[in-house]
Amino acid sequence: MNLLAIALLMIQASAWTASPTVTSVGDTVRLTRRVSAEPGTLATASPLESTATYTPLSAPIVAYSEGEIVVRYQLAFFESGAFDVSMPDLELSYPDGRAGIVTGGVARVHLVSVLPPGDTLPPPQPSLGPISRVQRTLMPAVSVVGIFIVLLVAWALWRRHTLPRPVWDGSFHQLADVPLQRWMMAGESKAVVSAVSDRLRDVIQVVLPEAGRQLSTDEFLEVVETNRPEWPCREIEELLRSLDRATYAPAVPSDLALLVDQADDLVKIIRDDSALEPSE
Repeated sequence: MNLLAIALLMIQASAWTASPTVTSVGDTVRLTRRVSAEPGTLATASPLESTATYTPLSAPIVAYSEGEIVVRYQLAFFESGAFDVSMPDLELSYPDGRAGIVTGGVARVHLVSVLPPGDTLPPPQPSLGPISRVQRTLMPAVSVVGIFIVLLVAWALWRRHTLPRPVWDGSFHQLADVPLQRWMMAGESKAVVSAVSDRLRDVIQVVLPEAGRQLSTDEFLEVVETNRPEWPCREIEELLRSLDRATYAPAVPSDLALLVDQADDLVKIIRDDSALEPSE
């Protein structure tokens, strides 16, 4: 390995980014680094050890994306202030059999306190004395619950037969939460990909009604770039292309987790940008 490659790896080792930029104690902090790599390169990231200041929330996520390897750690911090986190080295295995190591370097994280400036927690109060237990029977509560369930079932049956079936008018209100984590662990990658793609496109359709579900991916991206050039159009295109590919080529849980995080970031950017627009 020549000196230029070694210098490039040293520069990449320090390029850690923390998101979100403003984080409070207890929030999930994502530390991300991108390392240039040729196709077919395998990367192995070592896990972080828990300390008195922070603890890792999951195993490191490693994914290859268009000429670079993306490494992500998720942490939770217990104290406010600025911290230097010593990151593990990244081991690389190249297609021609060579091996290399990218030094972990240091990730800089700044956390703010959840308490107002100058405020402190009150001292702990002494424990109360033991409270005597009173023998109670559950029969009245069981009877009330049983009557409530019977009335609820009767009301549901009456409503089903008397009220007209609602018809979807094509408007978007709020996408229901779906158990993405459980789907990923169960291997339902296509269900996760479909839910993430629908969520991103529905959020964009709220702002751009002309970007409807009937459009293909290319037509949808053209509408977004024409009407909202200030949005991160390149990131939106890369994410939708990746989701389209994952529909026909099942992805591993680590790749799906990375796509979910990217979609969450884009949804937040679009919603924040729409909230700043003056109302008509």
